[in-house]
Amino acid sequence: LENKDRSCSKAEQHISVSLNELQQKVLAKKTALALQQEERSVLDARIQTIQQNITSSHNHGLQSSLEQAPDLAPEERGTNDEATSMVLETAKMRSDAEL
Repeated sequence: LENKDRSCSKAEQHISVSLNELQQKVLAKKTALALQQEERSVLDARIQTIQQNITSSHNHGLQSSLEQAPDLAPEERGTNDEATSMVLETAKMRSDAEL
């Protein structure tokens, strides 16, 4: 009976150690995930700022081109929509790659 008690006690200690190790791993993973989410938020804010700057610059550029060429039809003036999309796509890919 004593041998069984000692065996059970050793098994309980082993289980306790394993449980503590697993809890530490879970905590480390949760911490890493929280850091990734924080980094993602920072990158999303950067992208939003870039988008706002592009929109502002785009609107200013359109206003300038309208002032410089008021007699051109809208389709002759052109837009920067395609370039804007490419810049935003590149920024998004970079932020995804950083994560």
